[in-house]
Amino acid sequence: MLQRVALLSAATLAGILFVAAPALAETGLEPSPAQVEFGQVDIHFGGSPRQSVKFTNSFPTPVTVFSVAVSGPDAQRFQITNDSCSGQTVSMGPDSCPVEVSFEPGTPGLKGATLELFTSEGTLAAPLSGEGVTGTLAASPSR
Repeated sequence: MLQRVALLSAATLAGILFVAAPALAETGLEPSPAQVEFGQVDIHFGGSPRQSVKFTNSFPTPVTVFSVAVSGPDAQRFQITNDSCSGQTVSMGPDSCPVEVSFEPGTPGLKGATLELFTSEGTLAAPLSGEGVTGTLAASPSR
């Protein structure tokens, strides 16, 4: 009898999780791309490459973006160059807002930070990464 109750309880719980799964999958604003990779950038002549992240609302209700920030160990290497999300309310569906981020490595090596959106539905994070590299100098023989 106890085994039957346990099996029935497990089946009921599995059914509840199956029915609730679509609701758990909704995350509100979704970044595209999900993570921003700048690749290798020359620390001397690489400039400050920029990439845009578009945030689209998948919630059934509007989501308000309070602010946008960069945080993490190398946050000073990533700059928000254009923020069209802060102070905006993003409706469901095709409505979205972009944030543009630049990367200036400064020193050789891998760099990482997080682009964060603080919204009415919580905080959304998109990883940022890039690598500072330096070229090899070569001298031409003088004649």
